[in-house]
Amino acid sequence: MADIELKFAEELATLLRAYGEVELQYVTAEMQPYSNAQRPDVVWTPKIGGYANQLFFFEIKLSTKPIMLGRGFRNLLEHLEFAKESLDRAIAGYVFVTNADIPEFSERFLSENNVHSLANVNSPSDVIEFLRQIGVIA
Repeated sequence: MADIELKFAEELATLLRAYGEVELQYVTAEMQPYSNAQRPDVVWTPKIGGYANQLFFFEIKLSTKPIMLGRGFRNLLEHLEFAKESLDRAIAGYVFVTNADIPEFSERFLSENNVHSLANVNSPSDVIEFLRQIGVIA
């Protein structure tokens, strides 16, 4: 099932390449059980705009079972800290991408802790649209 995340990440990377430097990394995979080890993250740095040269990190979880408990959402904060340490750079935007629902209170909790959550995502173009909505790309 990790093929779903890999394909999604590769397609997202292709779209983001038009706006900056992008690469696939396996940062959060190091924190997951073996079954998640082949799920890449997308690391992107825009070239232009107000966020030029600032790092964005996309954790993509499409084929895993949806997070249902608060602990799962709190784990995302640990993933953010681990990503900062692993990349040895500040992260301007940490984006959790899922095709599942995220409860409103959990979305608010994540937002208050500098994690953007994108629920019910169907395609990489949904992520691009989100970046447009928040003013990262034009």
